[in-house]
Amino acid sequence: MIISLGNPKYIDAKIDDILLQLSTIEHGTQITLDFSSIDYLRPDTVIQCLVISRKINNLSGQKVRWIGLKGGAAAYLEKIDISKVDFVEVALPFWRSRSHADVMPLELVSTPQELSKVISNTKDYLTKWFPEKTKGNTFCRDVSTMVMEIVNNSLDHSELGTNNDPLCYYTMQKENPKAGDNSRVIIAFGDAGIGIKQSLSCKPNLLFDNLSDLSALKTAFFRGYSRRDSGIGGFGFKAVTNALKENNGHITMRSGSASFQYDLKTQTRRDRRHQETLNGTQAVLLL
Repeated sequence: MIISLGNPKYIDAKIDDILLQLSTIEHGTQITLDFSSIDYLRPDTVIQCLVISRKINNLSGQKVRWIGLKGGAAAYLEKIDISKVDFVEVALPFWRSRSHADVMPLELVSTPQELSKVISNTKDYLTKWFPEKTKGNTFCRDVSTMVMEIVNNSLDHSELGTNNDPLCYYTMQKENPKAGDNSRVIIAFGDAGIGIKQSLSCKPNLLFDNLSDLSALKTAFFRGYSRRDSGIGGFGFKAVTNALKENNGHITMRSGSASFQYDLKTQTRRDRRHQETLNGTQAVLLL
């Protein structure tokens, strides 16, 4: 079975269509994702493809083949070292262009020790990409705070997933500016675990049993609740919000069948309910 990703700049618009096709998958079925119409990849697109592929792998028991890659998209996946993911089989062409994207290799984070190393690597890349921002100001600290909090929350929500194995996928990229714009960084995270709604339902004493995916997502991000023993996640997401405000940032989060976009510069938010459920929780930051 071959599933075409089409040619959207971001695959958000195609996710529900792709997930609908997965409802017919039987164990043992070989599934292929066709990238032949895609010329451009970003960190969030890669994370979304990984989460979808993980869902397919869980359903079929087979590695998911990625085919049709060409040009910059093929070079991009090679540069982020997609080969470290064991449930996808990526068919890279013999000839591929040299990617000029400034991108951090994909990180698979499963423990606090690995997260510490990732944060150190993040600071190194930011210092190289944004020397003017990392001297004498809080940019590196703000980004490190957001990475730490979001990955920790992702591990919390993914630890009851497949094989009880917490795992967060993470990468980031320097976005080269258009004329007159400043460079920015795109940071993407994702897991294929139980999602925020089911995670919060582990705390029935806090009356989280009947939340929708959207209510659970907003409860976790804007009110700070989590599945930790106290039920209160502390100031983790509050710290993320503060850091986003300081840097005029934008965040998009999805969990299950709901998502929101929140622009801290304009203080505008857009909530969305989806027709299909995507496993786990995903987030992308633009700073």
